[in-house]
Amino acid sequence: MTRAAPTRLATAILLVAASAAGAVDNPIPYPHPVITEMLYNPPPAGVGGGDANQDGDRSGVGDEFVELVNPHTKPIDVGGYSVSDDHPEVRYRLSFIIPAGTTLEPGQTLVIFNGYKMLDSMPGPYGDKRTRAAGPNPAFHGAIVYSIKNISGARAWANAGDMVVLRDPDGHAIDAVVWGRPDADVPEDVLRLQRVEPDTPMSYQRLGPWGIMLPHTDIDGRFYSPGEVPTAIVPPAP
Repeated sequence: MTRAAPTRLATAILLVAASAAGAVDNPIPYPHPVITEMLYNPPPAGVGGGDANQDGDRSGVGDEFVELVNPHTKPIDVGGYSVSDDHPEVRYRLSFIIPAGTTLEPGQTLVIFNGYKMLDSMPGPYGDKRTRAAGPNPAFHGAIVYSIKNISGARAWANAGDMVVLRDPDGHAIDAVVWGRPDADVPEDVLRLQRVEPDTPMSYQRLGPWGIMLPHTDIDGRFYSPGEVPTAIVPPAP
């Protein structure tokens, strides 16, 4: 009897289950956070909602976001960590440094929105490059939320090809997600790298911190879930 090849979702579930059982070495050690979700192409308002930051306005730039999580069993200080697309020209580079004093509890998420033309109606507490977030944001499942408050529509992730790189305060590349052909070189020393498909009008999301990135609708039918990392359910034995 020939077994069918596992689906992407089944593969991700099995990978997370193996990691939980200790069969897979976690590639990113304490005290680093990891990337768990990336929305570089917000869906149209009539398709997936598109208003990921919940400010009342769908923006193809402002609603972009990257989500981080503390995958460890102890709190971590993420002040000084940064996310960037490493664009070689500063006027096009999208980057953000997390303010000092920002702490993530075990399993807690942190969401960074592009924030271009973001309305003041985004719910809950959030910070920016000058102001630390006051605390967890209940509108985003208790995540710590930041906005880059980007003032240029040219500073955005390109749908056809780009990347997001997470670095520690010393500049070491920790985690990266790449799609298409970015304008910058992918860091060779990054601890974990995953390539995803370009031009995907939804987020890519991991099932848990060590799973593979999947199109979000493959997981639960939604187009994105900032602040919420879906929990892997181990399938029954065949």
